[in-house]
Amino acid sequence: MQKLWDFSFKYLFSDKTNLFYDHITELSEKSLEKTLPSIEEINSHRPNPNGWSTGMEDSVLTGGLMLDAAMIKAKLDPSEKALEQIKLIYKGLMLCANVSSDKGFVARSVSPFDQKSHYINSSRDQYTHLIFSLTNYYFSSYSSESEKEEIRNVFANIALRLERTLTEENGYEFPREDGKTGLCQKMWGELGKHEYLRLPMFYLAAYKTCDNEHFYELYLKYRDEALEKTEGIEFKDFGHAYPILQMQYSLKYIFDHDNDEKVKQRAEKIINDAAEHFCKYAKDMYAHLLNSKETINYRYLRWDKAPYVCMGVFGDIPYNNHNQDINPENKAYYIFRNIGDAVTICSLSGVYNEELIEIIKSSADLINPNDHYSNAPLYLLGGYYSMLDLK
Repeated sequence: MQKLWDFSFKYLFSDKTNLFYDHITELSEKSLEKTLPSIEEINSHRPNPNGWSTGMEDSVLTGGLMLDAAMIKAKLDPSEKALEQIKLIYKGLMLCANVSSDKGFVARSVSPFDQKSHYINSSRDQYTHLIFSLTNYYFSSYSSESEKEEIRNVFANIALRLERTLTEENGYEFPREDGKTGLCQKMWGELGKHEYLRLPMFYLAAYKTCDNEHFYELYLKYRDEALEKTEGIEFKDFGHAYPILQMQYSLKYIFDHDNDEKVKQRAEKIINDAAEHFCKYAKDMYAHLLNSKETINYRYLRWDKAPYVCMGVFGDIPYNNHNQDINPENKAYYIFRNIGDAVTICSLSGVYNEELIEIIKSSADLINPNDHYSNAPLYLLGGYYSMLDLK
């Protein structure tokens, strides 16, 4: 697993922003410079306001995974370097949380070229990973008092922005940085069953860190209905593991931080049901990987060199998506990500599974760090350390 850790910091991590990026187009010291969009492209929303396909789509999501992994790794093998990496990852997440003048808006990523340019459409997925991992950091022995204050400010700003902007008139959307509608921002109303608990989770985070009763009232306003709408979810309807991982984070958050025993029991049941399903899913994905291992070294193109599909025009801006992750010939990304995310889902039930550890390690062994271009290793590391922490 160490080779994946080293690969991730060598090629996907920028010491200018302390962020991990999604993919690279070549293995070199300047791989990120040659892959990522220019400042002008970002500020003109090309190819879309989300940063999809650019390498700047999921820095908060993977940063959250890696912060949790780094804390567990340091606990198992303490060293000055391990502590330094925890602090660096934390700084990257805080950059995304504070780079905007619109307090409570969390950028998906930030350009290493000027350490401030970013895309204006975030997503509830980024917020979910940010809040889950920063809460773990907040209550850990690694965070300082000044860092705790920083986290309280971030969580309070997120909650206040939610309260201010979430209205029936705007379709319960958490708007883009420019205040307009976009994609992946809906927080209430008509949602998938895996998405309802995000909003109460975010309010609960503000309450647990800020101890502000108003945030607790907002949490209770949505908690019971969200939990009821989540129950009965059919896991077989999901081809990928990541939506359920984010739901699992919300459930685990409520299980850990809500004092109502009946609520905790209901959350725990869904957590355990998800773990049971995705334990088998991880094994199925690994079997699929073994049948695809000759094609796992997919080489990414820069976004403007790949064909795209227009997802539509939202908030007056076109959303063109050059999504190479879903290309049929790309076996380097989703199979590995699904295995890692599925193992993380299982770990959140609190039950150690040695077979899943071996699956992760065997999957990692198939990745050649001298011929790999995606951030899939980050998801394997997330699953590995989250499960290993239970041993």
